[in-house]
Amino acid sequence: MRLYQKEINEVLKDLSSSLQGLSSQEAMKRLETYGRNELTEKKKRTLFMMFLDQFKDFMILVLMGAAVISGMIGDFTDTIAIVIIVVLNAVIGFVQEYRAEKAMAALKQMASPTALVLRDGRSTNVPAFGLVPGDIVILDTGKVVPADMRLIEAVQLKVEEAALTGESVPVEKHTKTLCEDALPLGDRKNMAFKGTVVSYGRGSGVAPEQKLKIIKALQDKGQFVAMTGDGVNDAPALKRADIGVSMGITGTDVAKESSHMIILDDNFATIVKAVKEGRRIFDNMRKFIKYTMTSNSGEIWAIFLAPFFGLPIPLLPIHILWINLVTDGLPDLALAAEKEEKGLMKRPPRHPQESIFAHGLGAHILWVGLLMGAVSIFTQAWSIMTGHAHWQTMVFTVLCLRRCEKIDGVF
Repeated sequence: MRLYQKEINEVLKDLSSSLQGLSSQEAMKRLETYGRNELTEKKKRTLFMMFLDQFKDFMILVLMGAAVISGMIGDFTDTIAIVIIVVLNAVIGFVQEYRAEKAMAALKQMASPTALVLRDGRSTNVPAFGLVPGDIVILDTGKVVPADMRLIEAVQLKVEEAALTGESVPVEKHTKTLCEDALPLGDRKNMAFKGTVVSYGRGSGVAPEQKLKIIKALQDKGQFVAMTGDGVNDAPALKRADIGVSMGITGTDVAKESSHMIILDDNFATIVKAVKEGRRIFDNMRKFIKYTMTSNSGEIWAIFLAPFFGLPIPLLPIHILWINLVTDGLPDLALAAEKEEKGLMKRPPRHPQESIFAHGLGAHILWVGLLMGAVSIFTQAWSIMTGHAHWQTMVFTVLCLRRCEKIDGVF
């Protein structure tokens, strides 16, 4: 017999549970026996495999091939230099990817759904993955059902099962035993299924249509709208707003899933902190782009224009590799961690459609890059005309020093 065909007392007996729920100790035993209440994820890469993956990039493979060829023809200096650069690049990439994965795992853990259960005779919140067979789960309006379950008490309970059955109208639930065999999921009215939403009580308070109208009116005037909410009725407005902000403690699961930002501590001051951090990150992105693209455009101009002036290519591949890794890679990491500038929160809001190259950034990249290229070509021409044998070293030094100057100027 299936759960929906059994009496409530029979279900409790089969699962060795009671209306008072399980003890914490018994729940721990069952968690070890049955495992976590979640889908099995793909096996994560080991740290060693994550490091090896850094060498799968096409350009890295090309560089490794170049190192091998250089070694075969006896140019061991280039071979050693290329190997060092490739390994340094792999180490930097590995550290960045490892930190990113740890950050994503932490965010996923913080945003994981919870369930209100009876443990040791009293209600307590536990992560949804910690549910075990026999747990008594308390469902409430706006909550996502954390596991498939047989209902033992239902007071005008309605559940949205559109994701499961395609039925758009919430289904009214009950606790009566159903005798039919092989009932479709949508007809198992005494069951609640994982991922569906408890919807009874939708509509109160401050009619959601009014919130939607306010948001739409502001957006039609070109405003960038943020909306805070915690209830089921707030979900449509949270989704429609440019930034929907839900409460992490008191917010319903529906509100959290509809929002763009979740305040974990339910403190509105946290929104200000988040805006401040977002502005700092955006500023640092502009600094990164300004430094990297200006420097690289100077390099490109120098290489591209030299033949038009009857000059040889000013840089060897090993020079370009060194510039791009050492004078680009390491300063880029520093720029990403740069602290916020003074008066950051006194600025007016940035228009959402504004380009990241606005306020003269694009023009700066073009003219300063062209200036760097011109200075490099002038140095090359002067060095060759005056008979300096190490003219490539001089061009290389000029480009590196110009980048150092840009690091100072970009702040």
